[in-house]
Order: sequence, then structure tokens, then C-alpha cells
Amino acid sequence: MRASLFPRLAIAVLLLLAAGCDAADPLGSELAAFRKTDSPSGTSLVVIAYNRIDVSWQDNSPNETGFELQRAPGAAGTFAPIATTTAGVTSYADGGLNAVTEYCYKVRAFRTTGRNTTYSDFSNTSCGTTLPLPVPAAPSQANAVPVYSTLIALSWRDNSTDENGFQVEFSLDAGSSW
Repeated sequence: MRASLFPRLAIAVLLLLAAGCDAADPLGSELAAFRKTDSPSGTSLVVIAYNRIDVSWQDNSPNETGFELQRAPGAAGTFAPIATTTAGVTSYADGGLNAVTEYCYKVRAFRTTGRNTTYSDFSNTSCGTTLPLPVPAAPSQANAVPVYSTLIALSWRDNSTDENGFQVEFSLDAGSSW
């Protein structure tokens, strides 16, 4: 007797569920609106340095789980995800970039409910070019002291913290050529 009750109960549940759905929107408009996330907008960039760009956007969705940020190497490059944020976050500092290189960004909101994730459309695309590498500060207090007829001792003050080395030149004609 119990075995025959289960199929009848399952059919009754399916009929009840079907009665609440119309063919145009089987999830119901309330459930569809709950799962929908609005697209972010106003994506903009601030180039901070030779290796960093700060990205910001407008959060237009009241129910996102977070945002997915994508980057492409230049306007013709292929976009790939680089970061996700939590809900309400509207900026990201992208570091470790190459100097004098164009990067483009776009953002989309996502909402995760259970095992399901839905995505909004992407925001506008915004592109920027990183700054050139900074020039190291020049040394100062250069001094040359003859030690022998074939040896000169050189010294200078190092005013830079990011140089790779120093290039020493000499002139035999009082600085006309080096």
C-alpha cells in the first residue's frame, strides 16, 4: 500500500507546482527578480604608477554576492578574470603590471544562491596605460683622486635606492667627448 502512495503524492506535488507557473515565466516573476543582478556602470581608472592601476565602478545591484573584475592586455586583447570582490566593494588596486603598457578592464556583478551563480552583463570597458619606469636619482659629490700614474680612485654619493648599477665614463679632452 505504501509503495502505491508515493507515485500519487509525487504527481500531486508536480500538479501543484505546475498550477503556480505560467508558460512565459516558469520560475515566477518574484523569483526571477530575486536572482537577477543589475550591471555595474561607470568603470573608471586611475593610473597610479608604472606597475599599478586603480579600477572603480558604480554598484547598481542591491543583491549581488560580489563582483568579478576582468582585464585584457590592450583594447584588442582577450579578457580574463583577475579578481573577485565581496558585495558592496566598488574598487580594486591592480598591481604587478608592466610599465608603459595598456590595460583594459570591465566588471560584472554575480549572485550565488546555493549551487547556482548568475551574472549580470558587463560594465563599460575602460582602458589606461601605465607610466614609464622612474628614472633613478643621479649620484652627487663625485670625486676623483690620483693614486698612481695609472690609477685614479673614484667615489660618489649614491642618491638612488632603485638603480641596477652605475656607468663610469672618462674624458681625455676636458669633457668635450666621453
